[in-house]
Amino acid sequence: MKRYFFLIAACLIAAGCSRELPIGEHNNFHCYGIRQATLHFEYFGETRGTQDISFDRFGEREAIHIHYDQMTEKGFIPTVRYTVREAGRITIVDSVRYEEQRLIDPNLDSLYRLQTTDLPTAEDQFRHVFSRLGYSTIGDTTIVGLHAHIWQFHKQQSFVYESAGILVGKIDSYLGHTNELRLVSIDTVHVDTTAFRIPHGFQVLDLTKNR
Repeated sequence: MKRYFFLIAACLIAAGCSRELPIGEHNNFHCYGIRQATLHFEYFGETRGTQDISFDRFGEREAIHIHYDQMTEKGFIPTVRYTVREAGRITIVDSVRYEEQRLIDPNLDSLYRLQTTDLPTAEDQFRHVFSRLGYSTIGDTTIVGLHAHIWQFHKQQSFVYESAGILVGKIDSYLGHTNELRLVSIDTVHVDTTAFRIPHGFQVLDLTKNR
């Protein structure tokens, strides 16, 4: 099920560019085409649980709270992960491993340091990443009132749904196993700022010092 988390993160990743602003300076790159939102997802299939995403400033600040149980041959394996991101700086708190990781996504950091004339739109960035992963658009649909594009993986029964550069759903079928991440609700008016507070009290692994 880590594929869900990494695919959501993947929509923010692109190759770096040599024409960058100095370290510490950021442009106004928009990860998403919506200024702010709170999205509530639910997992279906062999994984059951929830995922909540809150962001503002078009995704410059984002919080993801994942809580699910995955069915395996050894029983259900719990995952509780809380991720807070400010531009390219990410903090991941794993409440199962009791660990806090601090890191910098070099690709995402590069996007925020591109020259203004080089900035892609949120939709272009999503298209760039998912096309490289093997997805292609096959149509449109409506999810919780949002117009969304349907992306299919290599003509298989695996799909992602995107609206304004935001992943708003996913169906993953592989070797007879099917899991779905379904958007249940979205609020583009009220965003709880407490969602961006990082829960502490765990062992810290600071990977930012290696840069």
